Amino acid sequence: YDDYKERQHDEAMKQRTLYAPQIQTALDQLRINTKADRVLFLEYHNGTVSTGGLPFKFASAAFESLSDDIYPVASQYADVNLTLLPFASYIHKHSYHCGNIELLKDIDKSLMYRMMSNNVEHLAITEVRGVKEPLGILVLTYTHPIEHNCDEIRAQMDRTAIDIAVKLELKKK
Repeated sequence: YDDYKERQHDEAMKQRTLYAPQIQTALDQLRINTKADRVLFLEYHNGTVSTGGLPFKFASAAFESLSDDIYPVASQYADVNLTLLPFASYIHKHSYHCGNIELLKDIDKSLMYRMMSNNVEHLAITEVRGVKEPLGILVLTYTHPIEHNCDEIRAQMDRTAIDIAVKLELKKK
């Protein structure tokens, strides 16, 4: 059994190594095409289990694409307990959110302040969905006021989300 698990893990690591550069390129292209300052992909992963037996759901930044004058924040998004972010449930239910940072106030004040501390003024977020389950959250942020067409941004984000999902789910075939 241990040998099987180790082979399975090795295969998954090969898969990640193979597709990581392609996912990074897709995020870089999305950032350029949408004129975003930052693109962040938070990948869902298992957490620990409560004493009552219910699992916690976590996400960690797996990829980040930055404009030249933007500092990285991916390390601030490691092992984020999603039960502490009401926005995680919101995006799962609504699939997409786009607008001024102030619009987060009624959804998730904590996330709004976290984003504001990174100088975010406008954002677009969508859930990356796999065949059987969600895989993560794709986030675009803008630090400078700029005219945005949320429908066009959504179309581009949806294409990138599908591309990411296909690569992350290959190991399940």
